[in-house]
Amino acid sequence: MTYKYPGQGKKCCDGQCGDQCTCCPFGCSFSLPITTSILGVCFTWACFLSCHFFQSEYDFLEYDSDGRFKGDFGVGPWLVQDFEFDSFNGGIEKKTECVGWADHQVLDTGDLDGALRFARGVIMPIAFLGLALFLVFVCGACLPINKGCLNFLSVAFLVFGTLMILSLVALASDWCQDAEDCTLQFGGIAAIFSFILWTVAGISICFMRDPTTGVDDLRDSQGMEMSTIQQPAPTESVVEQTLVEADGTVVRMTTKTITAPDGTKTVTETREIVHQGDGKGATFASASVVGGGGGDYPSAKAVSY
Repeated sequence: MTYKYPGQGKKCCDGQCGDQCTCCPFGCSFSLPITTSILGVCFTWACFLSCHFFQSEYDFLEYDSDGRFKGDFGVGPWLVQDFEFDSFNGGIEKKTECVGWADHQVLDTGDLDGALRFARGVIMPIAFLGLALFLVFVCGACLPINKGCLNFLSVAFLVFGTLMILSLVALASDWCQDAEDCTLQFGGIAAIFSFILWTVAGISICFMRDPTTGVDDLRDSQGMEMSTIQQPAPTESVVEQTLVEADGTVVRMTTKTITAPDGTKTVTETREIVHQGDGKGATFASASVVGGGGGDYPSAKAVSY
């Protein structure tokens, strides 16, 4: 047996919540996971593209000039704040743009340690996979998406959240631990928010309405069997009688009774003169309705010539 979403084939919701419309078969239960997941994608990309995961105040020793250059700059797993040494003042001249480690004027990819490499390997896959699965999730709001796919998305979002909080291992980098000062910046804060949002999205999917059963919790519909209730159809009976009156008139009596499922009866009685001595034919019909509750209803008669 094939089951359709509630309201399948109808137009969208006209501003209503949406639990009876094809445009939103999951109803209002879809709003929390879709909101938190899109925010999770945004914060993950903010962390990925930020060169300010943490701010490092570092004391460089430049062997070529045998001088020391001290200053702070932003560090991220994939991007780092560009700077150059100021030989005149003995400090770091920072620049505003963020560049890749390979494009930095002073640093390069060889300056990446294990902690930063781990964060790099975590953040970039989540940024792209999170965006792809979010689009799948959005399509599920309008297209038939089975429960197994939703369970997969729930687990994936929870894994994303766990890995994003683990990306804070970047703070164990030598660029932070060996620095004179190290402070968490926007990129690291975005990683924390990503962890919260992905986790909430993954959990809230479990409490979404199941569109195939109408159950408000996907967990409660595991193994649930669908059944249909067949409503009894109205019954109809027809009784015909032919009577000959004393003056030779032939009369055909037809009684039609329709009984509704709730017990209400509709009785129609038709009296037709088949033959009359004077050659005129007439049809007399009377109808009465008898309620299932025993009430009396008005009767009506119609005469046609």
